[in-house]
Amino acid sequence: MSRILSISTLNDFGPDIPEHIAKDLKDLHEFNSTIDELEASLRCARSKRKGMRVRLAAYQVSRAPIFWIPREILSQIFQYHPEDINRNHILMLVCKEWSQVLDEEPVLWRNIVLTLESTKTIPRYWSFALECLNRSRTALLDIYIDASNLDIVDFPKLVERYSKNFRKAHLPDRGDRFWRLINTRSTSQVSEEKRCEAAIQMTFNILRGFENEAISRWRLFRLDTAYRLNTSSVIMLWNSIDHATENLITLAFKAVDTLQENLRDRTTLKGFPSLPALKNLEINLGVPFDTIKFQSNMLQRLSLMDQASSRHFVLSVGHRYTHLHTLELYFPHVWGLPESMQPVNLLSLHILIIWGHMHAPLTTQLNAPNLRRLCIMSSPQTCYNASPLFSSSITDLYWDAVILPDHVSWAALKFLLTHLSGLCRIRLRRQPEWGISLELRLIDEMRVTGVPLARLKHLHLVSGQNSFFTNKDLQVVDVSPPPWLAFLKGENTV
Repeated sequence: MSRILSISTLNDFGPDIPEHIAKDLKDLHEFNSTIDELEASLRCARSKRKGMRVRLAAYQVSRAPIFWIPREILSQIFQYHPEDINRNHILMLVCKEWSQVLDEEPVLWRNIVLTLESTKTIPRYWSFALECLNRSRTALLDIYIDASNLDIVDFPKLVERYSKNFRKAHLPDRGDRFWRLINTRSTSQVSEEKRCEAAIQMTFNILRGFENEAISRWRLFRLDTAYRLNTSSVIMLWNSIDHATENLITLAFKAVDTLQENLRDRTTLKGFPSLPALKNLEINLGVPFDTIKFQSNMLQRLSLMDQASSRHFVLSVGHRYTHLHTLELYFPHVWGLPESMQPVNLLSLHILIIWGHMHAPLTTQLNAPNLRRLCIMSSPQTCYNASPLFSSSITDLYWDAVILPDHVSWAALKFLLTHLSGLCRIRLRRQPEWGISLELRLIDEMRVTGVPLARLKHLHLVSGQNSFFTNKDLQVVDVSPPPWLAFLKGENTV
């Protein structure tokens, strides 16, 4: 240190300055080399310690008993001899075999589903999550946290359980904002919103694993938060995913009924984590999509289930995601767009899902020449505005008309059949009171409109009380011809 300090007082050395400078530079070079060697040794030691902890955890898991067997497994094992389920020696054999299967198949532990509800049940899910992290070894993880019914009453007890059983081994950062929050005030004085945020943050810390080892294995992550969380807290929680996530391809984040008065504060909505490999993103935050500052060139499916994000996507950021395959937008009210806005080119878009009302300028500014599937939820105005733009490319129509009056639904359907010249498949959710004659009425409408019936391959009618469509429905598949198809095409039937 004295050698380095002597450089700042060169006037004290007289004519021997060059020699002292050369010696100081030589010593500094040696110090830097020593520091580099020590840092390399430290990294190597940390890597060895991490590997040792992984092997130790695997050994502990292999010696640990299995406390649960899925009910489906037991029902299949004792399907033909249900009386054997009461015999202890048979149950012991089943448990032994099941334990061996779980030890040999880490992928069976990759799905982690946590339901955060109360102080009593949350620690149990924490223990289950920890067991899944250890038993899954290097398998990629699919994580779902359901905190939509989260209600923390005895918050000091929850913090005590976490500090005693989980914090020491799995907290990645001892100085994170959660512990600053807890240490600055009494746990009994923490607000309800902060208690919910802290419970989710503690769950995040456990799922990250020791020294963030597990977060690099996240493949799917979904979080449904409680209604009492405001948007600022939601974004702060989301920003905690700020480490290596190169395997994360599906991300879903839903804040149920966020508090509107907190949406004006945009300063906390910055710094969204960089997820370069992300392909599927679902956001329902009630805030404009631009405030999240998200970028991903790999994004293929985007679901924006709030009006602010949907509107801003169309206005500003749509051109960034030219590789989108599926787009889901939500417009609860009819709203206008400036006619001078630049067109949004989505050349790879195949599936478009629209909830609510889509205004006419959107159809003139959204360029999707390869669109194949159009899903419309409830709004006849959307039908009139969307169909002319995609008339030649759409082959599949999904329309939820269950809440519309009879005459409005048929008028919109007639308009669609007239303009969608490439339509091959129709899936319509109808009013339950439309009755059994709906098929015949639809056939009449199609004949009146002059639709070439020979091209129609599939017509699926769903009653109002049933679900409309699932993710499987979004896959284009050829189905077997329905029994009425011959009559629909005008062919003779027996």
